[in-house]
Amino acid sequence: LPKEKDAKEKIAKEVPGIKKKRKAPPLNVVEEKKRNTDIIAKIVEKKNTKDILKVDIPQVPAGA
Repeated sequence: LPKEKDAKEKIAKEVPGIKKKRKAPPLNVVEEKKRNTDIIAKIVEKKNTKDILKVDIPQVPAGA
């Protein structure tokens, strides 16, 4: 659908941060589980949705 594609591109230009950042693939299952539990723990500690949206999701460097 060409019109849909054009619309998505225009929206992406107008809205900052709409493009998804790709996460580095997990090096091993243990690291991935630890990272996920840390994210969940941070979310559970938050009091409201504004705080939940502010949770920093750790980005793993590509070379790590």
